[in-house]
Amino acid sequence: MLNDNDLETVFILGQLQLRTLTPLISKETIQSSVPTLSLLDKLPIPAFILSSDGIFLKVNQLFADIYASDALYMQGKSISSFLENIEDEIVTVLDQFEHKEGHYEKELYVKGHFYNTYWRALKDDAEQIIAIMIVWAEVTKLKRRERVLELNNLRLQEYLYVDPVTGAANRLALEQWLSETQSEHKHIPFYALMIDLDDFKKFNQTYSYSQGDVALKEIAELLESYLNPKESMLYRLNSAQFVVIMPNASELTAYTLAERLRIAIYEAAYLFENGLQDRLTATVAIYKPSLHELTSFSEIESRLCFAIKNVKVREKNKSISLE
Repeated sequence: MLNDNDLETVFILGQLQLRTLTPLISKETIQSSVPTLSLLDKLPIPAFILSSDGIFLKVNQLFADIYASDALYMQGKSISSFLENIEDEIVTVLDQFEHKEGHYEKELYVKGHFYNTYWRALKDDAEQIIAIMIVWAEVTKLKRRERVLELNNLRLQEYLYVDPVTGAANRLALEQWLSETQSEHKHIPFYALMIDLDDFKKFNQTYSYSQGDVALKEIAELLESYLNPKESMLYRLNSAQFVVIMPNASELTAYTLAERLRIAIYEAAYLFENGLQDRLTATVAIYKPSLHELTSFSEIESRLCFAIKNVKVREKNKSISLE
């Protein structure tokens, strides 16, 4: 693949080659010039010379091969016969050249391949544009490599921000949301609902940790089914805790959702071996953080955990609001 210096050399040689043909260079001269065709054929990449009205003046065989055609056959034909919607592009290029911009580049997708195309004006001694020389460099492998990197980055992002057990967003994703929405200059008020599964350690010990993971995934899906993505987001903090963030919510809305989620977990009936009365439940704490607590979730988490621990001493399977 040619680098920028190689490209400039190609275009300079093309300009010099044309100017040695005649003092009165014209597109007709280019068309009839054997040396010009020889110059293009020596290039290791597709290349052609185009008139300002979009007619192929010279085409090398590497370019013709893209269209399974012959270089001599393509000469004298309109570029629009091979590339659709190119007329406006040519006008744009010529306008840039008229305003003293020395080059133009564009990526094209043709016949299943990606090409970077490089355009340069060919001028006569009076600096008038008489034609445009264009070379194509295929970058299909590079584009595919870029796509692989993009997919790898997406997988990495998924690995970083998604809990592998439940598929819900994780603590890092929650911290990321806080950093994007809370700062010295802006903040979005929100309610945080901490959903703490009661006796989940006992559930794991009864049914095994692998079965516990299955239950966690199902519970995450259950909780998600009650959420409107435009109004609330679910995050998994650790083995037995989920958090729902509700931006711009009212206290009544937050408490109502907390109760719905708590009851949904109870009604899902994850039973222990002791019978119908001994089932997996959740205690939910509801809190609206103050302004100074919005930069990190740690202080918010401490308040929620402390409140849940205190209420569980007296009663589980309950929703509580923090002052």
